[in-house]
Formats: sequence, structure tokens, C-alpha cells
Amino acid sequence: MSQEQNINIKADQTLNQNEEGQELDKEIIKQVENSDIPKDEQEHIIAAMSMYSGPIPHPKLLAGYEALYKGAAKKIIDNGIA
Repeated sequence: MSQEQNINIKADQTLNQNEEGQELDKEIIKQVENSDIPKDEQEHIIAAMSMYSGPIPHPKLLAGYEALYKGAAKKIIDNGIA
């Protein structure tokens, strides 16, 4: 398999994960809005939802891994883009 084919497969998988994630996010937001939680708390919950998608973890997560094990972030990045 060529590198280009591998990249296309990863892009397709990421796209599918994004679509599934977006549907799940919409469902969570709908459930929060339909709950008995006060409106101001609902807004806080929805605003606090953090979404990130990509071939490597969010930079804050990478920093956490790096804090635990020096060099971990580089290994994760190298693996994620290879």
C-alpha cells in the first residue's frame, strides 16, 4: 500500500469518526437541553464540552504525556503522522 493510499484511508476513517462524534455531540446537547437542569447550568455544561479531532491528541493531552514521560509527545506525534 502506498503512503498516499494510507493517508486517504486515515482521512476517511477520521471523517467517519468526526461524523459519528458530531451526532453524539448533538444527542448529548439535546439531552442536556431537555433535562431538569437549570438553564444557566445547561449553558455552562454545553460551553464546557470540548471537541477535538485529529491524527494526534490535543496539545494539552500531549503536554500531559510529556510531563509523565520525557519524549512521549515526540513519539506520539511521529507515530500519528507516519
